Amino acid sequence: MTKSFLEKLMIIGRCIQETFNESEDEQEVFELEYRKKIEKQKFLFEVEKQKEIEEQKLLFNNMFARAIFILENAKPDESAYSDPDYKHPIFSYIKVLGLSIQTKYITNIIYGRAPQRGPEFIEFFNFFHLFNGQTLWDIVEKTKIPSLEEDVKLKKDVKLARDLILPCPWNHIKFTDALIKIGQHNTSKAWKQDSNHDIYLMQPVGVCCVNSGNHSIMAGIVKGEGIITKYEMIDIRPLYSLMYSDGVNYYRKADDTILEAVGNVEFAVIFEIGRKLNELNISW
Repeated sequence: MTKSFLEKLMIIGRCIQETFNESEDEQEVFELEYRKKIEKQKFLFEVEKQKEIEEQKLLFNNMFARAIFILENAKPDESAYSDPDYKHPIFSYIKVLGLSIQTKYITNIIYGRAPQRGPEFIEFFNFFHLFNGQTLWDIVEKTKIPSLEEDVKLKKDVKLARDLILPCPWNHIKFTDALIKIGQHNTSKAWKQDSNHDIYLMQPVGVCCVNSGNHSIMAGIVKGEGIITKYEMIDIRPLYSLMYSDGVNYYRKADDTILEAVGNVEFAVIFEIGRKLNELNISW
């Protein structure tokens, strides 16, 4: 018996519905599998992230433990304390920690990386807000000792070949010219401090940041010559009652809240070495 036109439409409709249901089922299966895949990727990412955190914390702890060993075992003789140029061995270790940072800053320009426009310590100071809208810089700036003539006799010389100085050369021509011209037997002769050389030294860790004279100071460092006698000093010791680091984050000491993730483990180690230096009354 021939099916009516209406029956044919009903059969076609059921077929379409079944097809649609099958498509819906397939879509649900696909979405379920996709969600599982995303959740698995998120889980693996968190596992990898936690692994990196643990490795970073271990690196920090090992670096800091070596500093403690040096502080406990260095035994300078009596004449060291009457030598105005004496530096505790811990400052040699601080320099070791900072050498990779110094090299990165100096070589950014020749590797085609964006030049560092200032040491990360400067960004570190400007970023954190501890209370009442104050940055770390607002706090440590109050300790600044300017580079006045009468202060020179109270300070030790900064030696470009010995101390940890962080210049940030940013101009290709100035970079090359400084290497060509500065130095014994070159057109500008031996390295000599002038009015363009503006640095500040952070007590108690002895890290020097460069405000101006980046290219010529860089040349003095790589050539191993030059002495800076006039410079500003900034004391970061007031920060130790306000914050601390575990190598992964910086924390507000009052409530253990995170201020910011550690961007450079070596900086975090140097910062915490400064805490120990403060406790032991050792300064650069």
